[in-house]
Amino acid sequence: MTDSTPAIVGLLPAAGRAQRISPLPCSKEIYPIGFTTDERTGEIRTKVVSHHLFDKFRVAGVRTAYVIVQSGKWDTPAYFGDGQLVGVDVAYLVISGSVGAPDTLDRAYPFVGRSWIAFAFPD
Repeated sequence: MTDSTPAIVGLLPAAGRAQRISPLPCSKEIYPIGFTTDERTGEIRTKVVSHHLFDKFRVAGVRTAYVIVQSGKWDTPAYFGDGQLVGVDVAYLVISGSVGAPDTLDRAYPFVGRSWIAFAFPD
């Protein structure tokens, strides 16, 4: 990338409540679906559904991702934290209410501006 090339920023809309598949014991983005080996400690740990997405982001050159969550949905930020677990800097945009994925994504515009966007649903 040159100085004139915009950064590639990941966007994950995670503000929904997964009512169609409820009840779940956690947010659908952190639903466990397998196992992985922690690269830092060598320990085997649970791998959640969104972890696969962050893996793909990292391979694609994404270094920063914004996860858009609804107020009160704190288990996703608690799980991924600052992104060290997945090798991508992760920040959270907290919104109240959304009429759907396009509205949720639009809320990120002030933070991503004219960056190139790598977009995926985290579930």
